[in-house]
Amino acid sequence: MQRFVLDTSALLSGREFPDGALYTTPSVLEEMRPGGRMRRKLDFYLEAKIKVQAPSPESMAKVKELAGKTGDAARISETDAEVLALALDLGEGATVLTDDYSIQNLAKSLGVPYVSMQMKGIKSVFHWDYVCSGCHRKYEAPRETCPECGSKIKTKRRKEEGKGAETKGDENK
Repeated sequence: MQRFVLDTSALLSGREFPDGALYTTPSVLEEMRPGGRMRRKLDFYLEAKIKVQAPSPESMAKVKELAGKTGDAARISETDAEVLALALDLGEGATVLTDDYSIQNLAKSLGVPYVSMQMKGIKSVFHWDYVCSGCHRKYEAPRETCPECGSKIKTKRRKEEGKGAETKGDENK
């Protein structure tokens, strides 16, 4: 049976879910606002279809390690990491349902299939650099300001090797 891991955007999409076993994490449920039509729909799914499961510490460590390597560490939340880690725990064929581009970026890097619910998905994997907007120093890890000049640190998509295309900026999710 096909297994699907739902992130918050999938639950909020209002779309029907594919046939198969549905999973989510406790932190996804915490992100859902109490009350309202979507919460009632979620409560129905929780009673009838969705299994709530926390991911293993080993899979969480794997996701966070890769997020550090791709530069996605500052772009994903703990909840996002849990969704991906749960998909790893569920094994081959587990698919993440998400409209979150950062989750999709890491999913692709992890070899975890994903399906967008309402938006177009990503076309390729991006790696991110952290660059000072003032002195243009590059940093390995995200930070708010540059320790050298005090300017704001921006997230920038890393140039692809062998291509002369300029780096495109991103204003941090």
